[in-house]
Amino acid sequence: PKHYAQYIMNSHEELEQDDFVFNFPELMEAKKREFALRASYGHRIMGFDVARYGNDKCAAVGLHQLGALAWKVFHVEQWDHRDLDYTTGRILSTSNQHNVNDNIIDEDGIGAGPLDFIQKGRKREDFRGFRNAGIPFDSNKFYANPRTAAAFKLREYVTKGWIAIPDEGLIQELMTLRYKFTNDGRRILISKEEMRKEGIKSPNMADALLMAASLIYEVKEKQDRQYSRQSTVSVEENLFEIVGIR
Repeated sequence: PKHYAQYIMNSHEELEQDDFVFNFPELMEAKKREFALRASYGHRIMGFDVARYGNDKCAAVGLHQLGALAWKVFHVEQWDHRDLDYTTGRILSTSNQHNVNDNIIDEDGIGAGPLDFIQKGRKREDFRGFRNAGIPFDSNKFYANPRTAAAFKLREYVTKGWIAIPDEGLIQELMTLRYKFTNDGRRILISKEEMRKEGIKSPNMADALLMAASLIYEVKEKQDRQYSRQSTVSVEENLFEIVGIR
């Protein structure tokens, strides 16, 4: 495969800048960004990309919440494609070792096997699947599939300064992500198969991060609802105290 840096230089010469999902300077800012852990936070999400081919790798990327809108990549790992029993055990041990709250696995292809065993065999409700089936135009007029929508949502977080990505290999993979337009005018990421034909290594770590980041909004919504309930209870308690009711 071509070297990432050489690929980026050649690609930027041959293609329009808009063909790349991520802006290089913004990724460099995300690489050096730092957050301090604030009280009441610490939620952890991990995405798992399961290899489909013998020469491919499985990947795990974890996100740690340090503030209401502050997330940092805290763990990145890859391992060689093996049998599903090994992959399933590796996924479980990685999640348990890092005390992850929410896990998401690419369930297209062979990823469905580990997910099914973990959900049904181990009764783990903290695991869910990520499907990349096409999205009808009426449901989303901008992105043609969930992988593309997740990539542009991550770009939004990077642009707004909500996420820190200190891992060099992960940054390099994100820089290889490109998109094109479908016949109905929606964005869709260049597939891994198309990237392989161009001699580009499969962005397994980047995909694991996309999946993990796709859960950030859900976490924030749950926290907002919890905070709203706590605030309501606090106000009611104060009112009772004012009128002398204990």
